Amino acid sequence: TFTQIAFLVDCWQGKVHERSFIHYLLFVTYFPHLIAGPVLHHAQMMPQFANPATYRADGNKIALGLAMFTFGLAKKLLIADPLGQYADLLFNGVHNGVQPTLYTSWFGVLAYTLQIYFDFSGYSDMAVGLSLCLGVRLPLNFNSPYKSTSIIEFWRRWHISLSGFLRDYLYVPLGGNRKGLARRYLNLFLTMLLGGLWHGANWTFVIWGALHGTFLMINHIWNARFRRDGKTRSRLTRLLGWLLTILCVMVAWVVFRAESMHAATDIYKGMLGLHGAPGRAFHEFLTLPYRKPEFFQTMLVALLICFTLPPTIALQRWVPQVQSLAGRPVLSKLLTAAMAPATVILLGVCVSKLGTYSPFLYFQF
Repeated sequence: TFTQIAFLVDCWQGKVHERSFIHYLLFVTYFPHLIAGPVLHHAQMMPQFANPATYRADGNKIALGLAMFTFGLAKKLLIADPLGQYADLLFNGVHNGVQPTLYTSWFGVLAYTLQIYFDFSGYSDMAVGLSLCLGVRLPLNFNSPYKSTSIIEFWRRWHISLSGFLRDYLYVPLGGNRKGLARRYLNLFLTMLLGGLWHGANWTFVIWGALHGTFLMINHIWNARFRRDGKTRSRLTRLLGWLLTILCVMVAWVVFRAESMHAATDIYKGMLGLHGAPGRAFHEFLTLPYRKPEFFQTMLVALLICFTLPPTIALQRWVPQVQSLAGRPVLSKLLTAAMAPATVILLGVCVSKLGTYSPFLYFQF
């Protein structure tokens, strides 16, 4: 729907130059990106469809595409799904009337925070990788969003294609920042509110959009008042900014995942310790299910990937690096020899985990 809205609006504004009907049909039915994205723009795709080189097999693109597909599948099956089991314990339990205590609330929300990132970014990586095997480059959708030190930065890194669509086809037409500060902040809020509503006709999604709209307004006001000099922030300031950002994101994910506002309120109370005193946290720590070793191992791996490893976009530099070693065939072969078996082994591990129905989270929106 978004891809065709963009196409129609740009046709009306005279921005579309490639109007081949066959290419248009291919653009809107191109299967790797269907259902959950990334959201495509015709300017990114139509020129590729018109280029004859796109339809020639390219070994480098296939190798990189398979690697990205495998890493995306691993994100989904090895990280997102196990963490989702623990997130469901919290959110389904609250929906059924269980009041979560401090420890359960925070670990459940953290599990969902990591689950939705690895589930959605895993799907996007698989779509990009599959498309690359077919010779077509899709835009990458995530750039390590949980490393962000502000909400503004977070939305430049999270679901990049949707953020771009909301900016170009909602925020800018509403007036953007061209009609004064008050109107700019209102436009920001309305854009995020409509972005939340797009996820579903439920008050929880509206509140989620409103929360992020409010966070963005506060962030812009703070920058306008205290960061006019453009000085580089200190490490301590960046650390505090990161802590505040990840806290705001987690708080917003609660209402995004909860079945109702009543359930979200119960979880917020649990996070504040109102359903269980902080002194009981150690007792909870010793009880199932969160003391299972695999839960902490999976969560530790997920946190390390989020906060220490480069984003998937870094994989795109792999092929050029291999090609740059063409004059040194030994190094080139060693790099390929290391990457190829690792990818195959990881793919085998992922395939061994298949067998149960596990839909992607964004399929429901």
